[in-house]
Amino acid sequence: MIAYIVTKNSFDAQIIATVLPKNWLKQVEIIPAGDLSGVKSFASSLASSFQLPIVIVFDADSLDRRKIEHRRRDIQEIVEFNNAKIPVEVILGVPQMEIIFFEDNSLLPRILGYEPAQELLLLAKSEPRQVLEKLLSESKKISDRLKIINLLTSDDIAALRQTSLFQELIESLQFVGLPKTDAEIDLSRV
Repeated sequence: MIAYIVTKNSFDAQIIATVLPKNWLKQVEIIPAGDLSGVKSFASSLASSFQLPIVIVFDADSLDRRKIEHRRRDIQEIVEFNNAKIPVEVILGVPQMEIIFFEDNSLLPRILGYEPAQELLLLAKSEPRQVLEKLLSESKKISDRLKIINLLTSDDIAALRQTSLFQELIESLQFVGLPKTDAEIDLSRV
């Protein structure tokens, strides 16, 4: 084990596990830890107990750069407080992790089975979780966001890997020792 990834809930953990290269999953443990205070507390405990790098993936819940940076710094400082020698990286989905589904325009129409209204796609920039839930409620093909994971193709996974959130996560994991080149990454994911 090289590092821990601590995130909010099982959906976030499952999407991370699906999108990361398969061969990396043997070297990281992805742990859903609940709300923000739970994530900070659990990550601090992990750092103290196991002395391994921690990557926290959480929602920014804001579009304001100052608030985003404040949240990032707050999480990092709390986790590092008693664990200054342990690398801690905080990656925030801006405004929420679900934004990854809106960065590639071809992903959701195929999964949902219909073309979402432009107004909703624009609203998704500020409220991706709520818009995703609304789109799922209107889909005849899929109604549960956990089922999205089962419908992802290898092309979808490759596209999600290119989102800003996953690029930052991949860079952080490479920094702690996971493969650094595309040739070393197992892209045969599905």
